[in-house]
Amino acid sequence: MNNLTIINEPDPNSPTWPVVLAFAKIMEHKLAQNRHKGGRDGWLTDGVHELKGRIYDEYVELDDALLTKPMMALDVALEAADIANMAMMTADRATNGHLLNALMPPVPQMP
Repeated sequence: MNNLTIINEPDPNSPTWPVVLAFAKIMEHKLAQNRHKGGRDGWLTDGVHELKGRIYDEYVELDDALLTKPMMALDVALEAADIANMAMMTADRATNGHLLNALMPPVPQMP
């Protein structure tokens, strides 16, 4: 594992936390819709450059939604979640599947 440090739990009093949590729910909704494509096992076999390219593909879809459906906030949010999911997959793959370790404190070892 490369230079990952433990990230503390979010401050529940943070003014941005409710927005982050709501967006994470949209991300999970999109992931659930696409789970038939292989889920985490699938993206961990993809190359980081392939995943990075898919971020651009999703950006194009977001751009299209902003241009053609600017008043349809849910469509825009769903496309933005696709970008976030691709970024998360890229980060997970780039850390060789150890992204979760950055969020969890080390398990104490038995003496």
